[in-house]
Amino acid sequence: MPIVLPSATAAHKILVTGANGFVAMWVIQALLDEGFSVRGTVRSKEKGEWMGKKFEEFGEKFEWVVVGDITKDGAFDEAVKGVVGVQHMASPLITDGDDPDLFIQPAVHGTLGILKSAQKAGTEIRRIVIISSCGAIMQQVTPGDTTGPRILDENDWGNIWVDLVKEKGKDVPQIFKYRAAKVLAEQGAWKWYEENKDVVGWDLVTLNPPYILGPAFQDVSKPSDLPSSLNAWYHYMFTEQPESLLTSSHCFVHVKDVARAHVLALETEEAANQRIIISSEPATWQQNRDIVASIRPTLVDEEVLPVGNSSSKGTIGLVYNPAKSKRIFDLQYIGLESMIKDTVEFLEEKGIIGKK
Repeated sequence: MPIVLPSATAAHKILVTGANGFVAMWVIQALLDEGFSVRGTVRSKEKGEWMGKKFEEFGEKFEWVVVGDITKDGAFDEAVKGVVGVQHMASPLITDGDDPDLFIQPAVHGTLGILKSAQKAGTEIRRIVIISSCGAIMQQVTPGDTTGPRILDENDWGNIWVDLVKEKGKDVPQIFKYRAAKVLAEQGAWKWYEENKDVVGWDLVTLNPPYILGPAFQDVSKPSDLPSSLNAWYHYMFTEQPESLLTSSHCFVHVKDVARAHVLALETEEAANQRIIISSEPATWQQNRDIVASIRPTLVDEEVLPVGNSSSKGTIGLVYNPAKSKRIFDLQYIGLESMIKDTVEFLEEKGIIGKK
């Protein structure tokens, strides 16, 4: 299948679902900067008008349409018409409800829905890129395990989270339900594609990032306004946390690298029909705090940042191997210190952290 590139005469149009999300807005910015035209789906007219103002400098190269309920059959049928590529970003967030289906149904039905709508659209579409998550790869880590990090790659699946949700239902932590939803949505996409690849005219790519840091386009003035990943990072950094959490680890990636990977996933022939981890480096939450303290010692002096116990850094439990992304996309990842610096500066700019 031909790769998707912006046209020199008439820019190719890319559909971005869930367009007002944290990562999706960076993807839109990267696509527009690359020379593509973009159609974004939002769930209300108000969100569309807000986005129109954010990208008004690009004029007619950015447009938005309302898709109110992504779980409905044919929800994307109109939105996919006239585009050559799709970036499916719409996904469930952690909610206050206990029912696992609040996570799973929107994720699975929304993902299958965009594939089915693309099939109806004919052969103009060349490639569909779906953002999944390292949550769909993640394995359980035994507390206190000091044997060293477990290296995971694109062959790994987080089926344990699906099993736990099936076994315990609403009684599992919300994050388990989120991971299960990511597993089921991505597996469902690949299963559907394998069953239909001989009749559809496009390739499929899934991208799996871990914890995403960096500034956001959203209008925020307090922690609860932050996109979910930044909201969680804020609380892990700037509220008291048990040492058991601070010594646990995660992998991190800058939102700009995730956005760049989405553009390259359209433009790179070798990405066709690949599952690709997008990840920079691992660190414990205590190491995150230590970096914040080193770049903004005033946050310690002002008692905004609880320093934790710097002598107890913990161990790295899981590492997501980014070798495939480096080989296919030649990505040169932004390091953790720069990610944190950009995030801190964003929080300061919005008045969320700083002198109280």
